[in-house]
This record gives sequence, C-alpha cells and structure tokens, in this order.
Amino acid sequence: MDKELADKENAKRDIKLEAQILGWVSQVTGQQVSGDFIGSLKNGVVLCQLMNSLIPGSIPKYNQPGKPFKEMENISMFLTVCRSKLRMHENDLFTSADLYDEKSPVNVASGIVAVSRAASKNGFKGPSIAPKESAAGKIKRWSINARNGAVSMLNMGSAGIMDKNVVDTSRNITFGAEKSGPASNPAEMTAMMKGSNGIMQRSEVSTSNSATFGADSSGVGSSGVSKMNMGSYGIMEKPKLVNLPRDVTTNAN
Repeated sequence: MDKELADKENAKRDIKLEAQILGWVSQVTGQQVSGDFIGSLKNGVVLCQLMNSLIPGSIPKYNQPGKPFKEMENISMFLTVCRSKLRMHENDLFTSADLYDEKSPVNVASGIVAVSRAASKNGFKGPSIAPKESAAGKIKRWSINARNGAVSMLNMGSAGIMDKNVVDTSRNITFGAEKSGPASNPAEMTAMMKGSNGIMQRSEVSTSNSATFGADSSGVGSSGVSKMNMGSYGIMEKPKLVNLPRDVTTNAN
C-alpha cells in the first residue's frame, strides 16, 4: 500500500520545478545545492541556511547532520520561522514528515515556492522562484446615489419599463365599506354598516291585530274601567221603577 501511494506521489512530481528550486536555493545561499531534491534538503541544514539568507539571524544555531532527531529539529526550526517571521499559513507549508519521511515531495516543492513568495512580500530583495503577483489595481469607488449603486437592470426585471396595473380590490371583503365611505360623524359606524338608517323611513307599527286593540281604542271611562269592558254603563239610561195600579202595595199606601 505504501509503495502504491509513493508511486502516485512520484507521478505528480514536477522534476523541472524541483531543479529550479534547488537552483534558487543555491543562488540565495551562495552554496551549490544539487542532486536529488529530497536528499539535498532532508537533513534541514540547507533549509536553515536558506532562512538565514532570507531573514538574517532568524536561526542563529542549527544542528549538524548525522542524528535523525537533530535533522528533524532543523526542519522544525525552519517551519517555525516561516510561521512567526514570514507569517505563512499552515496550508502553504509542508510538514516534517513530507520531507524527512518523503511522504510528499510535491508538498515540499510547493512549500518552498510559497516561502519565496512570502519572503518577497516581507521585504526580501533577492531573487524569487515564485510567480509574480499581479499589481494591485486602482480601487473603483462607487457613489451610493449613483445608478450603478442600485439593483442591476437584469435583476430589476420590468421595473421602470412596464407600468404596474392598478390592484383589483373589488373582491376584498371590505370593498363595500371602503367604497361607501365613513359616516358623517367619526364616532358613528361606516355608512355601509348603518344600513338604511337615515335613508328609508320606518313605517308605523300596526296594532290592529293586538288582543287589546279594541279596549285600547275605546279609551278609559270615568270609573277607570275601559269603555269596552263597561258595556252599556254610562251609555244607556236605566229606567225608573213605576208603581203599577194593581200593585197590592198601592192600596195600602
């Protein structure tokens, strides 16, 4: 499995770029560095010399090759200065395993190119292996009130081109009340809610079918009883009693 991964990694290597990197390291440090790309950098000594050339005195003391843990310490010191002095991000760096254990020569190559770019940005005036970054263009500032500060014409759709039709509210539940308008007195309800109040006169209620209609219509007599219930009282005179000639009491009288 490790061999398969190594084969895939080697297939991605750019031999021409690796040679350019070693040539750049030689140019910056003033020492000839050639041969195998990983083998030339593995002990970390060349990396420490490179960093001291980019930032003088950044690694005042490094270990001589011979002991694995000392060589790995050299690589670690180089990466530490990359973070602290060149302010490089982790995704721009390679790891100690990428170089010392030869896990990823591709990461090592891209990491050293990133170091060259970071050094130039931090004031190094020497040669660089990194592609030149495009110069910062002039910033175009937009006025808030300008047309270009608004919504793009594409997103505007038909706004300002097609007139918007009047919204039909005839089916609204409040359409009738809104059309009828408010009552003359603000304290009152709307004209629609008033119904026929003030428009249609209310006819007189008929009481001719009432059970007391006759008595009510006849009025009240002098004795307090209604004329209807009084019968003929006060209307027909009561005849006086007349002593008949044959009355037995007449002779007596």
